[in-house]
Order: sequence, then structure tokens, then C-alpha cells
Amino acid sequence: MKIIQVDQILLFVAIGKHLTKKHGKGLAIESRHYNAMIAAADRIVEEFGRESVYATPGMGFEAWAKCDDTGESSLYMADILLRGRSSRDVREPQDSADFGRCVRFLDAVPEARLNLVTMNDTPYWGKLIDHWDELEALYREAKGKSLYDRMKELQAEVTAAEAALTDGRNPMSTDTPTAPADPRQANRIQIKSRFDDRLLFECEAETMLVALQMAVAAKA
Repeated sequence: MKIIQVDQILLFVAIGKHLTKKHGKGLAIESRHYNAMIAAADRIVEEFGRESVYATPGMGFEAWAKCDDTGESSLYMADILLRGRSSRDVREPQDSADFGRCVRFLDAVPEARLNLVTMNDTPYWGKLIDHWDELEALYREAKGKSLYDRMKELQAEVTAAEAALTDGRNPMSTDTPTAPADPRQANRIQIKSRFDDRLLFECEAETMLVALQMAVAAKA
């Protein structure tokens, strides 16, 4: 990504306007809030003002962990493959972009690929690993849409299998379902909730993105 010059003052003003629009002109803003707004604007200016560092084959774990080509699922994968455990919440690739970052992690840290079969702590991760060669081939061929569709097919298979195992109710019953017996199913429910929260955040962020674009345009 090329360096983009962002006007810090206009961005700060835009953040204030966004907060006022969302919460009303009577919003009480204290000094700590202003400090947070300034810090946010400074951080955005700093990040847009530098070149991105991407993962490269064989760069090693330390360099990869510091680069800009990591994501939640690839970081979780790194923990499991290199340490056998993770202090992070379970994260799974949700689309072709997530999967691509996982592949580039394996390219950057080749020794991690030797432990790929151990990446089975959730049913979906296990399903992905079972079909990894097929999925990675689609990624290498730059068939992003086909990769995404195949991932969703595998995810649907896992969901159907879990439902068959965990839902012991009569399909016609109106009883309240019990909590999932399999803790991995509970993890998947939590993951879905976090994914829904992320979508909500992305919708809220649209206004801020417009403000950022205005700040960039003013600086250009």
C-alpha cells in the first residue's frame, strides 16, 4: 500500500462531528475524550503515512508476527502449530482473505506446515485441514470466489453434522433446546456472535471512513 497523507486536524474534527451526529449536540466531552480523539487521529495519520510490510516466504516467525499481513485466524493458527496452544479466543478463517493470510503464514514459517495435521481443535478447523491441499490450490490459482464458496460448503457440512450430534429433540417439539453438550459447539456459537458484532462495527465505521476520505482529499 502506498503512503497516503492524511490531514490530522481535519480528521480530528471529523471524529468530533461523527460523535455529535451519533449522540447529539449535548454530548459531554471531557479532556480524556479529547485526548483519545487526538491519539486516534495521530495513530491513523501514522499508519497511513508508512509503507505496508507484507509476509514473504521464509521470513521467519518473528518478522512475520511484526508485519502487516497477519489476521486473527492466522495468529491463532501460529499459536497452535508452533506452541500447541493459544491464549487467544478460537479464530477460524471466514473468507478467502483470512485463508490467504494463513497460507502466507505457512510460507513465511515453513516449519509450521509440518504440524498442520494438529490444527483440529474445532470441527471447522479440522474440516479445513482435511481439504487444505484443495483449498490452497484454489488460493494459488487466484480463484478467490471459488475458494470462498468451497469454504462455505465445508462450513455448512460442519454445521449440519454438529446439529445432528447436538440436537436430540424431536423436530416437531416446541421445547426449549438445551445448551450444547459439545463445548466446541458452544465455541462456534460464541464465534458467530463475535462475527455479528464485527459486522455491526463495520456498519458503524462507514461514517468514519467517509470522514477519513474527506481528510485525505483535503490533504492531497
